[in-house]
Amino acid sequence: MDHFNFLTVNPEKFRMRLLPLYAAFLLERHLDAYVRKMLEFSKNENLPLLKKLDKFSDEELIGLGKISHADTLTALSNNTIHTWIEQNVRNWVSNNLEVIDKDEVVAEDLTQTAFIKRNCMQYFIPLFTPDLNEQAILREEIDRYTTQEELVSYDTYLKLQQDKLNKTNEALKFQESLLLEAQEISELGSFFTDYENPENSMSTPQMEKITGLDQPDDIAFFNRVHPDDRAQVKEAYEKAFESGGSFEYSFRYMMDGAEKHIQARGIVTRENGKLRFLKGTLRDITKNSLLIQRLTESEALHKEAEKLTHLGNWAWDVGDNTIQWSDEMYRIYGLEPQSETITFDRFVGLIHPDSRETRLNEINESLQTGIVKDYNLKIVTPAGNVKILRGLGSISTDADGQPKKVVGTCQDITAEFHLKNELMALNEELSIKNEELLRTNNELESFNYIASHDLQEPLRKIQIYTEKVIHQADGLSNEMRMALEKVISSTTRMRTLIKDLMVFSQISLAATLFEKTPLNAIFDKVLEEFAESIEQGNAIFHIDTLPEVTIIPFQFQQLLTNIVGNSIKYRKQEEPAIISVSSTVVRANDIGVASAKGKYLKVSISDNGIGFEAEHRENIFDLFKRLHTNETYSGTGIGLAICKKIMQNHNGYITADSIAGEGSVFNIYLPY
Repeated sequence: MDHFNFLTVNPEKFRMRLLPLYAAFLLERHLDAYVRKMLEFSKNENLPLLKKLDKFSDEELIGLGKISHADTLTALSNNTIHTWIEQNVRNWVSNNLEVIDKDEVVAEDLTQTAFIKRNCMQYFIPLFTPDLNEQAILREEIDRYTTQEELVSYDTYLKLQQDKLNKTNEALKFQESLLLEAQEISELGSFFTDYENPENSMSTPQMEKITGLDQPDDIAFFNRVHPDDRAQVKEAYEKAFESGGSFEYSFRYMMDGAEKHIQARGIVTRENGKLRFLKGTLRDITKNSLLIQRLTESEALHKEAEKLTHLGNWAWDVGDNTIQWSDEMYRIYGLEPQSETITFDRFVGLIHPDSRETRLNEINESLQTGIVKDYNLKIVTPAGNVKILRGLGSISTDADGQPKKVVGTCQDITAEFHLKNELMALNEELSIKNEELLRTNNELESFNYIASHDLQEPLRKIQIYTEKVIHQADGLSNEMRMALEKVISSTTRMRTLIKDLMVFSQISLAATLFEKTPLNAIFDKVLEEFAESIEQGNAIFHIDTLPEVTIIPFQFQQLLTNIVGNSIKYRKQEEPAIISVSSTVVRANDIGVASAKGKYLKVSISDNGIGFEAEHRENIFDLFKRLHTNETYSGTGIGLAICKKIMQNHNGYITADSIAGEGSVFNIYLPY
């Protein structure tokens, strides 16, 4: 993973007074007991990682543990633990761990391992020193060390999960593109309707191309069915809905004043007597239908149509052993047209062994019942090529009701058959990938909970204890006091970063909470948040009358708060931030984004601040991208990334322009 950015561990956070001596004490005198106690604690806590190591006995685990923990204690005693942690992270990311795969590590392992290590190290403290003050210092240093190590582990775990999620998304997009491309080639559209949860319903782009409807609409659809076919289609449609099961029919369809021929296939699912799902396909068979229609006009057109559609016709006089084939029938079976007389035995000999018995049984059943059912047939040409055919037929009888003649058509559907199998395989693979994505999302949600709760608590303790040291310890040097204040500042930034990451990861969860909202009402709430800056003269606003838009209100308020907050934060010294807001309607080509379509409401927010270099206009919305140091301006580098994700939720865009020293303008584009 060359693209993986490793976290560089700050050695200053691991400068301890007693922990190195304590680590050397454990290494030299109590390594075996320490390792056994770690294993005991791990079993008591049901550490998930132990299940991956059940192939090892306890003694084998102790042997492995001695090597690992000896390395850890050695690094602690030598004050090189930061280097050891960095190397462990590299081994984890590169999948070079000795006894487990990197993907076998779960979030619970990280939390419980830190807890177990903390308790185990504290267990042996009384053996090291009877001094209660030294014991307290040592416990604080152990907490600090294990907390820092846990933070590094969580950061690495999050990056690994994000990397896995990105790869899964890329694979899903590729599979989806293949499916859509195959549907376009075959002029086949698919749809899925969930009557209990309509928001889950979906259709492919080819459906809109075939029907001219941008979303499923039964009334609009039936109104476009040719009047002469409408009753037949409704009857087949209602019959399938009443009893469930599959349906298939062809009909004419009116679109933009032209007549189409469409073939519909699908399955209706009912649960507990109620309509539940409808899924199926529509195929534009206009070309085939028109060609078949022209067969009746002339023999020349008839033969040409057979070639184009791979559709041949045949006739069999039941009392005769010979079968009449059209030219295309010979071609379908890999023979030169009219090159030989086709007998019934010759025909049977060309059927693939896998289909021969079934086809003979179907023929016998047709002769007995007088009904020729549609059929699929596998054949082998004299050249050894295997083909799949679809047949239609009818049977006529004599005055006594005995079968007299059977006629029909046969079409080479080999390409369609393989395409259908490929589509089914793609759909199955896509379903599996979706399940994997759901599992990954569930794991990330679990991690988000841990990160938002379990990580905040040790940071809070670090901040509290550090403040106690500053306010209660006597004789602290200025250098030590400044170092402790930096610890407080760092923990505050870390807690802010965790909160911002939680906000960023949860933005998409409210994607259905759209409401029609006046934009000026949103800005009124934003101004309330910056009332103090306005009263102190640090911010002056000029806001035009803005339209009403359909948005997710609380997300949009957060977006505007982030942008306005940046304008105030990055204002010029000794000058108020002058912030102007206006709106206009623009076309997609005015945005400069290839994927934009139609019209957009453009909301512009400009200021007179310090601005930024033009070269940063594209990457300023990247996660963790900061243009200024913490010493100058505080922040986590997530605010504008949150803005970009909010606009993606709204199917819109956000851009920024600036001239360093002359201010910035942020443009928000909402579909109009």
